[in-house]
Amino acid sequence: MAALVSRKLTLQEPFLKGADVKAAQAVLRTNRFGIDFRPGKADSQFGPQTAEATRLAKFLLGYPRAEANREFGPNLYGYLVPKGAPGYKQRPSEFVAPSFARRKQFRANAPVRQRLVGWCLWGVENSAEIHYEQSRPIPVSHLPGTLPLTTDCSGSTTLFARWAQAPDPNGLDYDGSGSTMTMLAHMRRIKAAQAVPGDLIVFDGPIDEQHVVVLLENGSEEDPLVASHGSERGPLTARLRAEKDAHSGCTPVYLSLA
Repeated sequence: MAALVSRKLTLQEPFLKGADVKAAQAVLRTNRFGIDFRPGKADSQFGPQTAEATRLAKFLLGYPRAEANREFGPNLYGYLVPKGAPGYKQRPSEFVAPSFARRKQFRANAPVRQRLVGWCLWGVENSAEIHYEQSRPIPVSHLPGTLPLTTDCSGSTTLFARWAQAPDPNGLDYDGSGSTMTMLAHMRRIKAAQAVPGDLIVFDGPIDEQHVVVLLENGSEEDPLVASHGSERGPLTARLRAEKDAHSGCTPVYLSLA
């Protein structure tokens, strides 16, 4: 399958339109770096907000400052999509160091939910070094970005929440314990339509079937993307419908991170 963006998209009058513009807007909102660059509505029009989101994406991905402009092309698309996706490209090695420093500063100033989404997607990107095991204590003393890791769904969610500087979703002041049960007991329940990226969904049911995922898209979406770590294959991204099918004996409960 070919990449969804194959031409250069620039700010013009009238605005460029097309499915490739919509694809660019989608990957500027949800990408392997876990940063919503805020491209505006997915309206298939390359307007000022999408152009400015492009500039920010280039800057945070490590482009030289002179090249961090508002032109969206196949290279940027390839840098943003997950590894293995159509059009994926590895960034030049000289982009890595400035990108790390810029994203670190950006995340320090970003809303807590966005930081949690970022760490969840970091987990997906590093899944080969993150293993699954239901064990306690949760390795909450690990420094952010520590690899390798071994934990489970509630453990990784708790750890990533700590790295995002969020309150402990278990209400236990990050003492190394916690589970889906403590999350259900502590966190505020909300409706699906109220949930935003960074909020949690716990599949509540028999104790050995319970599971937690982190929303990567608004809960009001028809089939939002989530981050899940329920097996050795994870962490991974999945559609909520697939998670519901996998946990059909449980009831999804939406929980607000803050």
